[in-house]
Amino acid sequence: MDILTINKLAPKKLLSTTLFSSAVMFSSLVMAGGEYYTTGPQSTYGSVTYNQGNYINVINPASAAFHRQHMDPDDLIIGSASLGAGLEYGGVDDLFKRIDELSENFKPSDDSNDGGGDAGAESEPGFELGDIIDLENPELQALIKKAKKKAAVVGGALVFVTTEGYAQTYVDSNINFLINKEIAGGTLAFNLQSSLSTGFVGIADNIDFDEQQALAELKALYESDLQPGDQIAEYDLSGGLSLTVDPNTGKVRANFQNDSVLISKAAKIVEFGMTYSRSIEKNDSGELFLGVKPKMNWIGLTQVAVRMGDLTDSKALFQDVDDLAFNYDSKFGLDLGVYWNADNYALGSTLVNTTEPTFDYPELNTSRYQNSAIARQIQQESHYKLDRQLKVEASLFTHDYRWFTGLSADINETQDPLHQRFQWLAWSAGYQPPLWWFSNVRTGAKHNLAGSELTYLNLGATFLKFINLDISSTLLVTSINDIDLPRGVRADLGLNFAF
Repeated sequence: MDILTINKLAPKKLLSTTLFSSAVMFSSLVMAGGEYYTTGPQSTYGSVTYNQGNYINVINPASAAFHRQHMDPDDLIIGSASLGAGLEYGGVDDLFKRIDELSENFKPSDDSNDGGGDAGAESEPGFELGDIIDLENPELQALIKKAKKKAAVVGGALVFVTTEGYAQTYVDSNINFLINKEIAGGTLAFNLQSSLSTGFVGIADNIDFDEQQALAELKALYESDLQPGDQIAEYDLSGGLSLTVDPNTGKVRANFQNDSVLISKAAKIVEFGMTYSRSIEKNDSGELFLGVKPKMNWIGLTQVAVRMGDLTDSKALFQDVDDLAFNYDSKFGLDLGVYWNADNYALGSTLVNTTEPTFDYPELNTSRYQNSAIARQIQQESHYKLDRQLKVEASLFTHDYRWFTGLSADINETQDPLHQRFQWLAWSAGYQPPLWWFSNVRTGAKHNLAGSELTYLNLGATFLKFINLDISSTLLVTSINDIDLPRGVRADLGLNFAF
């Protein structure tokens, strides 16, 4: 392009061209599971097709041909780019602190050196169970009763933390654009989305403590002639309970042999898709569009599993997982879409991941786990499938699209690479003021029908026709480092472009 041509370009074209180039470069730098977290204005709208100036989305592959009908004929390309980031916590206050405190009750592995913190840190495992005042006549039954109460408390906390406790962070980017030319009787659009997400899941090995059996075994093992000066004696009882008696102090410590595990995961996802869509029917009632989206999924996965008894710093384990080696693989995918648009309403449906490609995490060593059921579940967590999912949408709007309201829903649940379950139901509404500097305001709410079952409130706006800002927050809060914060928050910054 020579200088003369540049001078003839309108300022709007120059700005849009610059924004497009910047968006392509920036998107390539960020490593989203687009099926789980919608990016940019779609984080407010949900998976519903909406005509908002130069902004487009291709969640429904049939929507590109619809968007093209509303393009300025002088524009060759329109599109949008977004960058988003967020986090979500389970409903356990001070989660990492609770996990670290819980891990102190469990017996570490003999070769433990991967607890997510300082491997050289010295700490005596287990919990104080009391003192034996008289070594000749120890109150063994009282010790077992205390152990039973502790087993109930620890077992309950273990199930609660592994069921309700999780943490997940993510950063994602998305760029979409379509070409304003008829190609093979239809419209071509392209999208590139990428993400890096980290999180963890817990698997509980239930504490099966039998008070009577433990008491009988302790009586059989205990040597009544234990005297001060003797070596520390350790007794392994039922339910994985171990008692350690120090004859010099009379103190008794206890811990549980338990295979409960924390699995920290990270996933890098890059998806490149090309959408072909066209109108197949038009009459006085409306217009029907069909679309297909072949795509290439490039996914990298990594994970590390640490027994609860071997943990020294669960927060460090969560934060450092993306430094591990990733397994990378590329597989083909296919999405299908249909969209009906009338004067004041629209209906649509999308089937994503029709081929359901599967990806694998690095294999984990389960040889140190005595509980075979836990070992099998760890292996099950080492596979990730892009589940097939059906999405539906419906919207109402004025003829000029100044007022809009829409509803979108996932018909079935699916899992993200970190094995968190999602099934979104979203409502949204938008208004386009007749102002250049403030061209759109939108709001909405979305609820996860599966997994966390959290509800997010969403708010977004478009400024200067090109800049999108959207924020989301859950209604529920949790305590993090003794500060009450929303369990989930998200922010998106995006650009629209046309040239």
